[in-house]
Amino acid sequence: YMNCLFGDPTEEKEKPIIDKAAEMGCEYFCIDCGWYDKGFWWDRVGQWMESPERFPNGMKTVADYAKEKGMGFGVWLEIEAMGIVSEFARSLPDSWFICRHGKRHIDNKRYLLDFRNPEVYQYCMGVVDRLINDYGIGYFKVDYNQTQGIGSDMDADSCAQAMLEYYDALHRWYEEIFRKYPDLII
Repeated sequence: YMNCLFGDPTEEKEKPIIDKAAEMGCEYFCIDCGWYDKGFWWDRVGQWMESPERFPNGMKTVADYAKEKGMGFGVWLEIEAMGIVSEFARSLPDSWFICRHGKRHIDNKRYLLDFRNPEVYQYCMGVVDRLINDYGIGYFKVDYNQTQGIGSDMDADSCAQAMLEYYDALHRWYEEIFRKYPDLII
């Protein structure tokens, strides 16, 4: 995991760091946050598509370069969150998010996806499948930088019930990932 770029990865910046990581004997090279947006990435997170401005030759070029140097490849992923200025998040119904009093809960300029919703579960699995299949990812760095506070008051008798159901669904999702990809490191 290389944090020396402070959320500003580009193909040009990553390759020399990959070279140094290979020289040091690293087993995996992981691109940190920001790989999916051309600018300030924190509150735009959510669609998990590479930024063509950062990776004009595609992120697969960087992934393949790391593999040529003998390392597995990974990316930072906070799949559970979508930024409040993300166009994709704005296009989705509130049922995709932790809500209270009919409004999406915001934590640190991000919405938290509600894994109790089968569409969220499927979307997130699709993102993981795509990243693994398109880039050969073998490592995801997941920070989980959000909190849902007391939980959602949608589709539950209490916020606590919704929170328990949320974490049960999230746990099942991770179990499914490891069944599909037993060698994956998260």
